[in-house]
Amino acid sequence: MFASLKKASYFGRDAVVKERANPRPTNIVYLKVENADNDAWGDEPVYFNGKLIGGTTSGGFGYRVDSSIAFATIDAAYAKPGTVGQDAQSVSARPGSL
Repeated sequence: MFASLKKASYFGRDAVVKERANPRPTNIVYLKVENADNDAWGDEPVYFNGKLIGGTTSGGFGYRVDSSIAFATIDAAYAKPGTVGQDAQSVSARPGSL
């Protein structure tokens, strides 16, 4: 999380304090995007059954795997093969492997 607690007051500061006091365990995962019309770029939300569980950090077309791919940081509980769906711009994804 890139936020400073040095400033006394700003919008969202309470949420930053709460998250730092009790951080959620997360994992970085590789996703294969299953929609040929859209490539992930980064900063897209990652959903599971309508629940926001993380976000992509980067993405693009993987010529070696002939598919759109992305890296994402997601809640550790969802970092299992076949469990993730990404709902941004009607893009679906699943954890994959190279």
